[in-house]
Amino acid sequence: MKIILSTLLILSAVMAFAMGDRSTLSSFEKVEGFASFSKPVYGVKIFNSEEEYAAFHKARALVSKNTATFDYGNFSLLTAYLGKEAGDSCINVYRIDETDKYIVVYAEPVKCDKEWQTPYVYYKIKKTDKPAKIIVK
Repeated sequence: MKIILSTLLILSAVMAFAMGDRSTLSSFEKVEGFASFSKPVYGVKIFNSEEEYAAFHKARALVSKNTATFDYGNFSLLTAYLGKEAGDSCINVYRIDETDKYIVVYAEPVKCDKEWQTPYVYYKIKKTDKPAKIIVK
């Protein structure tokens, strides 16, 4: 019995430590007017300049958009996407966390409707140099 309690105590401490370096980004805002694009699989990308954004979309953009009005000096532009494998599904981002090393995007495929119409989405987030990871349900 002592072994079980000790194990549970250790696991609780490890979980508390692991969650301690994570904070939810309270400010992320969906933005419109950016290029639609096609990728084979799901993913996430953060852009900190017009040049990064243009390079990413160079061979993938289906519709070209002008993003010169986005404030890359004060914000980062994040895109999350399901890719071609999404089929008829659209993406719903329900949480964005920041850890010591990453911006972590939590998303799920949903049936497309008036609110969610594409397999990709863009968000304005606080300025960051961290890479992004996506977790899809």
